[in-house]
Amino acid sequence: MSSDPIKKTYFSYIASLNRRQLSSLSNFFHDTLSYNNKTLSLADFQTLLSEQISRTPDVQFIVRNMLCEDDGKGNGMVAARFVFSVTPVGREFMGLELRKEGEGEKGEEEEVMVEFAEHVWYWFEKGKVRRVQSLVGQAKKLEGW
Repeated sequence: MSSDPIKKTYFSYIASLNRRQLSSLSNFFHDTLSYNNKTLSLADFQTLLSEQISRTPDVQFIVRNMLCEDDGKGNGMVAARFVFSVTPVGREFMGLELRKEGEGEKGEEEEVMVEFAEHVWYWFEKGKVRRVQSLVGQAKKLEGW
């Protein structure tokens, strides 16, 4: 692990997401933050993440690519790219119809795997994230997985 404080903080945040420890978000984010140009409280951001995870309970946050700028004083930026392969809960996900009414044997629904990419930028102030910009790509069904 790098000695860059922002990089270390960022990877700790990702590890907490993968452990589903959303109660620890205050270690990584300010009490108020900007998410896609909308001001959110930390509690609102936690609810947003919780809802996203509940739709894709098998999601694992694995950083595919990352750039980090760190001034050594807790200020800087992280840009990260994720590629998610998930089996969403429900009949629809990100505009994709996953299942039609009555599909599946004996009322059981067949799992459908979906893949999508996300590019996220995080701006840090005083060691915590103050602003997040997220760009999510189009989801596609994975056939024959």
